[in-house]
Amino acid sequence: MRRVAHEVLPPLAGIAGLIVVWAVIAATTSTTSIPSPLAVSDALVDGLRAGTIQEAALKTLIRLAFSFVVAVVLGTGFRLLIPDWRGALLGWFTLVWIANIYMSLFGRLRLDIKREKVEIGAVEHDVGAVQPRKRA
Repeated sequence: MRRVAHEVLPPLAGIAGLIVVWAVIAATTSTTSIPSPLAVSDALVDGLRAGTIQEAALKTLIRLAFSFVVAVVLGTGFRLLIPDWRGALLGWFTLVWIANIYMSLFGRLRLDIKREKVEIGAVEHDVGAVQPRKRA
């Protein structure tokens, strides 16, 4: 029992400390980019109930697998071109490089989609404000 306490309690204390620091930072800053731990947990529970977390996790795993396969194929190609340690090193850097490029492109795509949604919402709001509403 004592051994378990020595192995489990320090990581739990570290996690609790990080959550406290996170809550303090979220409370003292006025930016919306750092939500409070309570807001994140509420959003997580709502996402789990709606099924969006599982869908997003599946999509992320598929993207990860695809980028890993592409990087391994390119890295293996470099290893076959240069059959000593330099080929392995070049293959490893290729793996990291491809992953960075893929995630950057995905992030840019998400920003573009979000920007388009905001623009569409603004146009719909403007059009709704201009058109007279029909009474039922």
